[in-house]
Amino acid sequence: MSRVVNIDAAMQQVLATCAQQQVRISAIEPMAPRGTHLVLARAEDAERIRQLFQGRLLDGAVTRGQRPARRI
Repeated sequence: MSRVVNIDAAMQQVLATCAQQQVRISAIEPMAPRGTHLVLARAEDAERIRQLFQGRLLDGAVTRGQRPARRI
């Protein structure tokens, strides 16, 4: 099971959801032209976030932002 989740949501919304769910983020960065690339500390937490953002997950090839990932 992967710890990586690509979500069609603003980075601030993803951060708020992760804080509310008390899941630990390893790295987060915006994607182009939209979305957020998220790496969680535990695969179980990634599955929980996938369930919460069901219908807003980005599958397949994605373009990550030019900025380096923000480590948390």
